[in-house]
Amino acid sequence: MGRTKLSNVELDDTVKPTSAHNALTPIVEGGKEIKILRDNMPFGRPGHGEFGTYFIGYSRSPRTIEQMLENMFVGRPPGNYDRLLDFSRAVTGNLFFVPSATFLDSVAQDAAMPAQPPAPAVNEPSPSVPSGRQGTLGIGSLKRDVRGD
Repeated sequence: MGRTKLSNVELDDTVKPTSAHNALTPIVEGGKEIKILRDNMPFGRPGHGEFGTYFIGYSRSPRTIEQMLENMFVGRPPGNYDRLLDFSRAVTGNLFFVPSATFLDSVAQDAAMPAQPPAPAVNEPSPSVPSGRQGTLGIGSLKRDVRGD
């Protein structure tokens, strides 16, 4: 996971495996790491054999967390996925948009303006989406569980 087991000290980047969780989740754009606010809460239902963590991440753009998830599940590069997933399984997930007050103000101003005719459609080929993905990483309840459990 990128840490020592007993002391929980993060490994130096020179010895950390590239498949470590904390090696795959940092997102860097323009030479600067894009920060998110994250929180985890452990949970368990011992009688049902369920144990895990609820994770919540807040970011300025959904693309940041989407890229983190892609790095974890697909890998960076593809195939170098997060080995944390060898021991855990994502069950579900959600994405919520919380607009800022200035965004809501701009929407209200746009609604007050007269509508303009739509721009003519441009015939451009749509990007190819791999079969079965349909724009999603296919994790949680949106994924066909290949393990059959």
